[in-house]
Amino acid sequence: PSFRQKGVARKLVDFVVTQFKRINSVSVWCVEQTGNVAVFKALGFNVVQRFDSDFFILSDGSKAVEVQLKQKVTA
Repeated sequence: PSFRQKGVARKLVDFVVTQFKRINSVSVWCVEQTGNVAVFKALGFNVVQRFDSDFFILSDGSKAVEVQLKQKVTA
């Protein structure tokens, strides 16, 4: 919580982009129930796909929902 709203996520995404000069997009995967999808959407990512996970199970025993998000990179 002490790192929220401090620009840490933006700095991490920007760092990744600067490390790979020739990329045209950045893709991330999240578990929807963690709340991270909203964070990446706020950073300019768009949802590409979402589906019930075959790998991740939530603490209540239900399936997690996996979400892939992408952001186009401009030079």
